[in-house]
Amino acid sequence: MRRLCRALVVAIAAVHGTVQLVAVADGLGWVDTPLLDEPVTGFAAALWLAAARLTLWSAVLLAGSVRWWWIVGAGAAL
Repeated sequence: MRRLCRALVVAIAAVHGTVQLVAVADGLGWVDTPLLDEPVTGFAAALWLAAARLTLWSAVLLAGSVRWWWIVGAGAAL
């Protein structure tokens, strides 16, 4: 059961980090997506990129059973 919960959290974090990349692509002008109501500036795109990288990195660390994965996840949440 513990491995199942860990796998579920890893999957959710990985999907969430990937979805955050949509805002990055929109902010950099790579796509024009109707998913976002407000336009994303270049600075906001940089913040989204940082959040996406930290979210994906925390998923990788959790999948690798690294005990301090939550520190990286907390940084992504900030």
